[in-house]
Amino acid sequence: MIKRKVNGILGSKRGNVLLESFFITIVLVALAFITVGGYIASEEIQSILENDEDLAAEALAIGTDVNDRYDNTMDGIFAWALGILWIIIIVLSFFVDSHPAFYIISIVLLVGLLIAAGYISNAYEAFEADPNLSTYIGDFPMMNFIMNNLMMVIAVLGVSIALALYAKQKIG
Repeated sequence: MIKRKVNGILGSKRGNVLLESFFITIVLVALAFITVGGYIASEEIQSILENDEDLAAEALAIGTDVNDRYDNTMDGIFAWALGILWIIIIVLSFFVDSHPAFYIISIVLLVGLLIAAGYISNAYEAFEADPNLSTYIGDFPMMNFIMNNLMMVIAVLGVSIALALYAKQKIG
């Protein structure tokens, strides 16, 4: 049997739970803010187009259709991205060679990431509470649930990665 070494998403050869969980946290936070910003821009552009008398009715209908689908599409993409990243990191964690000492160190460092995720979640709630933004943010229910519960999501993600590393140690 030929053994191959597989690197994690960030090139880590030791299956660092902290780095991979941190990577997912950064991707989710960036995607959330970019999604809301894009939705706000889309709504503003749509309102400008609706007031333009020179614009053809067909073009306005197409713009309205795209604008109406934006929130559901991006909300689904956000949840899909979380799921796909989670699966990829679990699979890579299972195939990465690691020493059991890294398991303990990663769990300890994961606590720091959980604290940071709590702060990020609180910042998102403050962002969500802004009266100017709350009308836009309310159109993304899956993203709101994930971001408001980011600490729990990262905890489950980190524990599942750690379990994949531990299971690999027990299996092979």
